[in-house]
Amino acid sequence: IHAGSPQHVLPITRQQFKVVELHQRSPDINENRETLEAQADELGNLGLEYRALGDILKARDSHQHSLAIEEKLGRLDGQAIQLGNLCICFQMLGDIPYAIELIQRALAINEILGNLEGQAAGLGNLGICFQMLGDTNKAIELIRRSLEVSETIGRPEAQAVALSNLGIC
Repeated sequence: IHAGSPQHVLPITRQQFKVVELHQRSPDINENRETLEAQADELGNLGLEYRALGDILKARDSHQHSLAIEEKLGRLDGQAIQLGNLCICFQMLGDIPYAIELIQRALAINEILGNLEGQAAGLGNLGICFQMLGDTNKAIELIRRSLEVSETIGRPEAQAVALSNLGIC
């Protein structure tokens, strides 16, 4: 996962606008579990769309709302995903200490779940945070760990991201 600034966002497409518009028309939260799960998923997807459009504040808000629902539901996997998404938002907003706090929470959850893919992504994001703080040695250490986990689980795309991030360091 690459951290970047809004200036590096691809041009907005009609399809992206349609997706955001559809998400915004979603029905209000109903208190039954199935509806809450769907709402958490929709908000998470909306956050990704806003981030792709370069609206990091709206992305952050969507991911925070999704995280609150995931916590209410007790869905640890969803919590880890939203914490990771929030980490990227806060990296882009320049609040690196808070981004580190968020990704450490996601890493702890992924360790509990035994989610190696989530651990690899989290280690990579944590490495990026330390690189942004100027701690290149710590960044390289974390990104190498991310690469090792990605190799262990056989995820070539995650390996490529880790190698790219190592190159940036």
